[in-house]
Amino acid sequence: MILRLFLFIVILLSTSLSPAHAGSCSGANPNDNTPDDDALQSCLDSGGAVTLDAGSPGYIIATGLLFSVANTVLTSTDTNDRATLIAHADLNTPILRTSGVSGLQLLSIKLDGNKASRTATCRGYRVNGTNISLIDGDGWKLINVESSRALCGTALEHTGTNYEIANSQFYSNGYSTGQRGGEPWADGITLIYCQGGYVHDNYLEDSTDIAIVSGGTGGYGCRVENNAIHQINNHAFAGIAVHNFVDGGIGGGDHTNSLYQNNTITSALNQLDLGISVGMHGWFPDRDTFGGSIINNSVSGARINLDIYGYRDGTVNDNTISSPQGSFFGFGANYAAANVTNTCLQLGWVVKAVSIVNSSTSDAEEIIASTCGGLPTSAPPTSASLTFPRDTSYDASGVER
Repeated sequence: MILRLFLFIVILLSTSLSPAHAGSCSGANPNDNTPDDDALQSCLDSGGAVTLDAGSPGYIIATGLLFSVANTVLTSTDTNDRATLIAHADLNTPILRTSGVSGLQLLSIKLDGNKASRTATCRGYRVNGTNISLIDGDGWKLINVESSRALCGTALEHTGTNYEIANSQFYSNGYSTGQRGGEPWADGITLIYCQGGYVHDNYLEDSTDIAIVSGGTGGYGCRVENNAIHQINNHAFAGIAVHNFVDGGIGGGDHTNSLYQNNTITSALNQLDLGISVGMHGWFPDRDTFGGSIINNSVSGARINLDIYGYRDGTVNDNTISSPQGSFFGFGANYAAANVTNTCLQLGWVVKAVSIVNSSTSDAEEIIASTCGGLPTSAPPTSASLTFPRDTSYDASGVER
């Protein structure tokens, strides 16, 4: 009898002292160094809600995960202690990807690209170094997600319709020129096309290509607002870019009915070439960008705070731009414009064609045709929300502080 009582107490104590694993994917372990791809993929293939536990180093991803079932939800057991998907050193594909699957939700999860340990080479499209690639779906939600230390490409690549990206954090993605071989840059959020998308209240720090870039909406409209972008330790080419990825294709530089507003962009000295880039002639002179409204944004500290080059049929007005610093190959300005037609354009520009791809500027005769007069009339915008503190911070090389 005494022996039975003793054994019961031992079992009770061992159960109470064991770490709780309330996640729904019991075959995967976030607290060892074994890749978890097979177990996690099996859970995702079952669809429904997949909940993961926090742990160290996190769930190791060596071959990449695929969303294949509509309406799957991937989240953490405790949204205040988010689970982590971390790239294995030999990963040569996105950590998480999907194509043509609708209704997906990625909630309260961290993705760590582990860039300092990765062995892959980055050139061209660079999707192999991307953290998240969500292509051609409808009704997606990505909320309270942290995507950091992508090797290259982007922290989040997205095309689709009627989606929301909100309250998320994007840090230290890619490498600046000279920090690593190949083409090591990474965006924060890459909207290849944004049809009915709502991108808001996100925090982006130290991207190395463009923090938020949109390639067009095809006239369906996209809202990008209340995002905070900061360049502190890494150089980037632009904070927000209203561009044209696929001339004549879906999106195709058409930003009709789109709104880019109330975003805040700041930069340390010489860490950001263009605060806001409207038009893509600085990258591809033959790709036109048109439509949409870029209004009530606040930019300070870039080499050129506002640059408009190759844009028509839209509105760029009431933006607060101040304190440019540094120089872009000998040129620095608060506001430059070239090849702008049929656009409501706030006053104060310097006529200058700024070429990122050629690392140069020119004083060529350029057309500036504004359809509105007068200086901005609205009050300066309030700062974008900064209420989403990161769980971790990184230095310029992506090493956790």
